[in-house]
Amino acid sequence: MSASPRPSDAGGRLIRVIGAELGRLPNRLRIEGHTDARPYRADRGYGNWELSADRANSARRLLVDGGVPPALIAEIRGMADRHPRVPGDPFAPQNRRIAITVMLDAPKAAAGSAEAPAAPDAAPADGEAPAGDAGDGEATAPDAGTGGETPAGTGGGGPR
Repeated sequence: MSASPRPSDAGGRLIRVIGAELGRLPNRLRIEGHTDARPYRADRGYGNWELSADRANSARRLLVDGGVPPALIAEIRGMADRHPRVPGDPFAPQNRRIAITVMLDAPKAAAGSAEAPAAPDAAPADGEAPAGDAGDGEATAPDAGTGGETPAGTGGGGPR
């Protein structure tokens, strides 16, 4: 089976549930997509950089479907294989994942107006709060193609 930017059905449901909860917060979100170090060769010109960015964007769409206001999506990042979850094994399936970070620099409401997020190029606050605990301060959901075989929060493990 080839790699896919879309999560499994179970992963998609999980991301929508997370979106429903995160949609209640005023905080901006950063969404990152990751791959393992195995080169993606299905199409010339489409590699792990594109795949990881497409994974993050797919998660963004699911979060918005779940209830996150689009204005609160601060960043979408494709990280390719540059930040592995398992540094000692760059080919480990756990490296194929998405990460959702809740930023502590919540938008401020102006008097008499709706809340608006800070400028996209604004530096994040001193700290960031994770959307959930996956061991390194980031919440993850099952990767594309896992078929729901890995527990939520393990970030991958399925076919590339």
